[in-house]
Amino acid sequence: MHVDVRNEADCSHAVAKALELYGRLDIGFNNAGITGASGVVGKYPLSEWRRVLDVNLTGVFNCMQAQLKVFEKQGSGVIVNTSSVMGLRGTPGGSAYSAAKHGVVGLTRSAAMEYGGRGIRINAICPGFVETPMVVGDLAGIPDHILRDKLSRTAVRRLGTPEEIAAVVLWLASDAASFMHGAAINADGGFLAS
Repeated sequence: MHVDVRNEADCSHAVAKALELYGRLDIGFNNAGITGASGVVGKYPLSEWRRVLDVNLTGVFNCMQAQLKVFEKQGSGVIVNTSSVMGLRGTPGGSAYSAAKHGVVGLTRSAAMEYGGRGIRINAICPGFVETPMVVGDLAGIPDHILRDKLSRTAVRRLGTPEEIAAVVLWLASDAASFMHGAAINADGGFLAS
């Protein structure tokens, strides 16, 4: 179903639909995001700043609120939020994206502290450069020459695959990660190791 994560009602409706279809909700994976325009902080348009933060940070918040209402009643649930390696470091020209993704890490850690004792686990994944339309192709938010430079500084010297990121999300959502609370796991091919 189409969900605009900037809209609280859309997020609540999506959770209600999952409950209607499946009878319960066990996992929330908050993965919607946009790169936004590139530009230096002193000249960055406020409207673009707000758009990037509304999708990438407020969208996660809206989804979490809808999910947590269900998880609190159940006394169980897992949330995995998508941040980014840029949520663990800065990047020239990407202030709005980096700020939003840093915010996702902070939101994740704060919520984990609030809900960990209630049977609810909340963690974040911080992907590096992954072969998705946000990174490659006509809709890419990263110019090719910058992407090539960043890949040259990863240990594996290649893009990640969506399946590689999904495997980490599945692990974080599984009982095998039962002691993980408030973590921000980078799955980045070694980009942050450089």
